[in-house]
Amino acid sequence: MDQKKSGVIIQYINILLDFAIALFFTPFLLRSLGDAEFGLYRIVQSFSGQLSILSFGIATLVARNIVRYDTLGQKKEKENFLAMAAITTALLSFLVLLVGLILSFSLDSLFDKSLSLQELNLAKKLYWVLIINIAVTVITDMASGMLIGHEKFFIRNGLNTFKYILRVSILIVLLKLNFGALSIVCTDLCISITIMVFEFIYGFVKLKEKVHFYYLDKAELKVSLTFSFAIFLQAIVNQVNQNLDSVILGALTTTATVAMYSIALNLFTMFNSITMVFGTVFVPQATRMITKGASGKELTDLVVKPGRFAVVIGNLIISGFILFGKEFIGFWVGEKYSNAYLVAIILMIPGMLPLMQNVTNAILDAMMKRLGRSVILLLMACINVIISILLVKRIGYIGAAIGTAVSYVLGYMLFNNIYLSKNTKINLIEMYKGLLSRNFLVSVICFVFGIPLMFIKSSNIFVFIIKIVVYSLFYSLMIYRFGMKEYERDIITNLLKKIPIIRRIKI
Repeated sequence: MDQKKSGVIIQYINILLDFAIALFFTPFLLRSLGDAEFGLYRIVQSFSGQLSILSFGIATLVARNIVRYDTLGQKKEKENFLAMAAITTALLSFLVLLVGLILSFSLDSLFDKSLSLQELNLAKKLYWVLIINIAVTVITDMASGMLIGHEKFFIRNGLNTFKYILRVSILIVLLKLNFGALSIVCTDLCISITIMVFEFIYGFVKLKEKVHFYYLDKAELKVSLTFSFAIFLQAIVNQVNQNLDSVILGALTTTATVAMYSIALNLFTMFNSITMVFGTVFVPQATRMITKGASGKELTDLVVKPGRFAVVIGNLIISGFILFGKEFIGFWVGEKYSNAYLVAIILMIPGMLPLMQNVTNAILDAMMKRLGRSVILLLMACINVIISILLVKRIGYIGAAIGTAVSYVLGYMLFNNIYLSKNTKINLIEMYKGLLSRNFLVSVICFVFGIPLMFIKSSNIFVFIIKIVVYSLFYSLMIYRFGMKEYERDIITNLLKKIPIIRRIKI
């Protein structure tokens, strides 16, 4: 199995692992910290998380240029670019710390009405550890770009698996010993440093990449800065949609409301992580295709083929959550958080839009045409902020969810598609027909047949699990038989045959 397929599989395993961790660890975290400290942790995490936009897409930029220079056989130019990237990464990391220092002066005025003095003091400690962690992550982006450029997705995604397991194992011990939220952020920082060191060693030793500054390539610097600025704008959108809701609610409501809303955000984040899987692993292939002058049909097929699998998985998650989500939240974190059900649905449905078209990001990266799209998404972020603030004051937390949903629909469905049609060779009509043909209708039929299961209520969690398994199996079999094309069934069959337990089963 090649690195691309294994990388995608591991990434989806990581998503399932992330879901399992959230399923079992989040309730434990809530009980250990309590509503107030958990809400405080989420507020500070969301506030400081805005600084992660200062990465400027270094990983994507490094990966793209490694592939391009290797394709053209320009070794010296690649070494020179990596040297320029290293300098830029160091400056950005310092910028994170500097901006973090400036923003720290606003903590008192921003949260003095919603937090007690003791909570505010703890918030400041959490904030600074998180800021340092973001600075470390910025540096790590360069090493990650080396791995992506060489399509070492198995290694890179495997590190995330290691990170998930190690983090939870350590935190369970610390929280059992009555350590608080500060232990969480300190653990995350230590793990981030460990991964950073490993990735750089792997990149320089195993991949034999070299950093050597020969000259200041002004032309490359100009192109890179334009691309990085585009990624910067897009990162603003991601941070706004993922974190600003908690900041707004923290400033206008209570920590208890933030705690409830964060449950929905956790669910949405897990769902939204699906959109990142294919976009990253196809950056090298898209770069090679663009460098060699790929046709519009080839680029459309590049979007459709992996996108169809993402759509199938996305439809399963959304339909299953609509059917069983409220009951799931009750088992997961308790009935008092049941309001998170509606919030999660409002967020997840428009979240299908970026999932469907995520591979187009890889194509835009390869063509260095992210700027126009990022400007559109910046407009989307502004719409989200305005609507959220206005509606939260009138209808509470639902207003924040509606603001995010509206911004997704306008940003991804309307404006972004106009930009793609004018700046790429992708045939949008054929793209959406290819993405939704057969599997969408089958998904709707499966949802209708799953409705009776929704009305089977029981306080026994095993009954609930059986319902989930029955629906998932029914959906999978129907999609496999009627929703997939022949080549897709062949891919699934070949993957299943690689599993030792079922190798002897004739599929």
